[in-house]
Amino acid sequence: MINNIFKNLSWLVTSLEAVSISVWFEFSQAGFIPFYSHFPPRAFNGFLIRMDDPYIPLIIGLIGMFGLIVSLWDLHTWNADTIRNGLFTFLYLFSTILFAFHELGIDEHIGAMTLLCGITTIRVVLQWIKDSLIERKLIEQLGR
Repeated sequence: MINNIFKNLSWLVTSLEAVSISVWFEFSQAGFIPFYSHFPPRAFNGFLIRMDDPYIPLIIGLIGMFGLIVSLWDLHTWNADTIRNGLFTFLYLFSTILFAFHELGIDEHIGAMTLLCGITTIRVVLQWIKDSLIERKLIEQLGR
């Protein structure tokens, strides 16, 4: 397992980030969307208003725990690593878009959470590409 920690360190950090975002959503005193009187109600329709629902932190935490398990035990069964990569890309891209809409609607500028989720999205995609290239290079070296 120690070898898997060093091999999948970036994925472990990304998993722990997802779990910490889940904890932040669960225990933040202010909701994701503070309702001010000057906001039109149509501005928060759709997915943005659902971020205050109690199942959102649960889903984010489950994605983080799934990534943690796949990274620690280096699972390749049923393409678990590809599923992990897709879930992380979806999670952080979705979070980037939601935080951008949220911060643009309230402060009319992009804030720290949007930038952090955007950077994490870029890092997840680049790590996925790097893992794919390393795997392809190893397959070519083995002569398959």
